[in-house]
Amino acid sequence: MNEFSKSPIMSVLIIGGGIGGLAAAVALRRAGITAHVFERAAQINEVGAALSIWSPAVTALRRMGLEDQVLSLGPNILELNILSPRGQVISSTNIDEISRASGAASVMVHRADLQQILLQALHAEQVHTEKECIGVIQDQHGATVRFADETEARGTIVIGADGIRSAVAASLFGDEGLRFAGYYCYRAMAATPEIPYREIIYILLPGMQFGLFPNVRPDESYWFLCRNSPPGAGTADDKCNHPALLQSIATLLPDSIGDMIANTDARSILIDDVFDRPRRKIWGAWTGHPARRRCPSDNPHLRPGGLHGDRGCRRSGQLPPAGKRPHCRIAGLREETAQAYNDDYKSVLEIWQLPAIRAPCPRTIARALAGNAV
Repeated sequence: MNEFSKSPIMSVLIIGGGIGGLAAAVALRRAGITAHVFERAAQINEVGAALSIWSPAVTALRRMGLEDQVLSLGPNILELNILSPRGQVISSTNIDEISRASGAASVMVHRADLQQILLQALHAEQVHTEKECIGVIQDQHGATVRFADETEARGTIVIGADGIRSAVAASLFGDEGLRFAGYYCYRAMAATPEIPYREIIYILLPGMQFGLFPNVRPDESYWFLCRNSPPGAGTADDKCNHPALLQSIATLLPDSIGDMIANTDARSILIDDVFDRPRRKIWGAWTGHPARRRCPSDNPHLRPGGLHGDRGCRRSGQLPPAGKRPHCRIAGLREETAQAYNDDYKSVLEIWQLPAIRAPCPRTIARALAGNAV
């Protein structure tokens, strides 16, 4: 049952083989801790579309030894523009300036390409497929993961990276239900239109938002369209004629972008309602042993914004008495590493205060959309 607990210091079990789960395993491996990833699918195949990786995430990938590989996947982002349907600029952000100030680029990639890079950074025996988690049981010595195939795995730490319908979260907090975000979303890859190569474009429409990430793959761009709708109304084929709706929306957009939507193969368009989880202050639970030594208060692991600490225990009312606090068990993370993390966190906050970011005023948006209706 405990075949995965081979480390004399700790064993980490990660539920979910997506971007978050694989990235956590790679980062832990760089810190000298072997983690095992459990994925419910039979294979880790290409799913989804594209995503943007901003400078702080690229900095993290640098520390994981993967920056160059990820930056080679797609174009660096130089600019982000929010437009009206007529092409008027509502807001413009100089991403290149932010990237230079932070010391790391931002890049557009296909989700599957990033996932494969993370997967290849792990040993094959660290990733276990066809392992659907159905629950986690904690005790003061660790946690046991139960799987649908009636097997179990035992670990010191369990990390839930199993999506919005997380079995790990359900074990911690019960069945909380999901919150409908108020819209559904079309997502697709399509032939790249004639637009600037390294510019992300958002276009605001009444009750809708369109986005375009150009050249995520050679000659292929990613686009999405979010549309306000009651739950289920947009994704039900009997309630919405999606091809006709997309054709009508395409006529409202600049010609090259409208043509791209109109010419996208309908079979390749993903359509999903958008949900999120209820807001929580605490996303985990600690059942560690009493400390063999008391961590000093200036330990970077225990400060807000650090890698791990007693702040969450305090919020949840679980902070043990002085002298009995759980000691820091992130064995592979040296104090100077944690200090560097905190320094990076502060620099990110300073970067995002640069004047390059100009948020659109609501009145400006209203004026830009005036007279445009679907």
